[in-house]
Amino acid sequence: MRVVVPLAEAVQALILENPEDDAPKLVEKLLPEYSDINKKQIKNLAQRIRKKLGVGPAVSTHATFAASEDSSGSGGGGLDRTDCFEIVEVPNKGKGVVATRDIEKGEPIVVEHPVVSFIDAERSGLQSKVRRSVSGEQLQLKEEQLSPIAKALVFELHDRYAVDGKEKTLEGIVSTNAFQGDDNQYATNLLLVISRFNCSCKANASANWRSQEKRQAVYATRRIAKGEEICISYLDTKQASTEVRRAYLEKKYGYTCMCESCVFSTPESDNNSDEIGRLEVSIDQDGTDNAPVHPLNFMARVEKLFKLYEEEGILTPTTVARLADEIVETCAMLNKPRLTTRRWAEICATNYEIAYGADHPSTLKAKAWVENCSTNAKYGRWTAEVMRVQSR
Repeated sequence: MRVVVPLAEAVQALILENPEDDAPKLVEKLLPEYSDINKKQIKNLAQRIRKKLGVGPAVSTHATFAASEDSSGSGGGGLDRTDCFEIVEVPNKGKGVVATRDIEKGEPIVVEHPVVSFIDAERSGLQSKVRRSVSGEQLQLKEEQLSPIAKALVFELHDRYAVDGKEKTLEGIVSTNAFQGDDNQYATNLLLVISRFNCSCKANASANWRSQEKRQAVYATRRIAKGEEICISYLDTKQASTEVRRAYLEKKYGYTCMCESCVFSTPESDNNSDEIGRLEVSIDQDGTDNAPVHPLNFMARVEKLFKLYEEEGILTPTTVARLADEIVETCAMLNKPRLTTRRWAEICATNYEIAYGADHPSTLKAKAWVENCSTNAKYGRWTAEVMRVQSR
């Protein structure tokens, strides 16, 4: 199946790339791929997009993306529109994403369907943005399936291997930019817009795969001021000290990280990062050797993780939800006061919804926990069931 960029995205990409193009010129470029759309429709769509963006001939542009309701025809909507960012040249980084207004914590920034997806036979890392083992046959087939406009947009993305006169390749672009789909550890997704977000070890936004929607979402993890660059992290938070983080980014992406966390790192911060890694590993390994795990000891370690993440300024909704999930289950096992457990369940549900959406299984599970804590009778039945399952 040939991959065609949704019409609204193609029109907008052409407008942003060539702001001097008038409607007839856009029609000329688009008709070879969108022959089922008549000239009048394309002209009207271009006018609506120009009006939304405030873009016209001799007017500077910024890359906020068109509303999904404009993506009728050829492929449907690939993006949820957002008016809060622009894609611009960032000093010493190439292209990046900058806020065009203040963005509140938890606010969605962009939600996007992948333009290219792979299901790979192997994994070569645990990070959300990693190189995968993809066969040459797969790459060739995917490249052949891209329409000319889709291919042009894909090949505008960075290829860290295209140095010393080497040309960009789809393999290099995928290796440099692809994200993992969380609902399948072997899935690799390439996204045209989200690939433009640069990395910071102390990011102000986070990217998560929404399995129910089959889309990647970026949302603010703290308040972001107008004019501030919006960054995500390419790293697993367990990647410890500045030295380790920089070594990974240098090897994978070919650059020395100069983010705030790396430039202004301190021995205390590096010690905190090492302790985060140690605690995360110990929690992951609990119960794997069939040794009993005391719930109070487990909860103390999770609560310490919360404190360390807060001190380092890297406590994202994903991390909050994951840790609150652990605490809720432990509270139920210990038959902690109902309102204490409910508070953690509400924190868990709120942050899962920010990270993964309202219909994600983890969000629904956490909302069920909140309901289980709504009355003493329900709480008693639920904790008794938790204990019964744990005692098997």
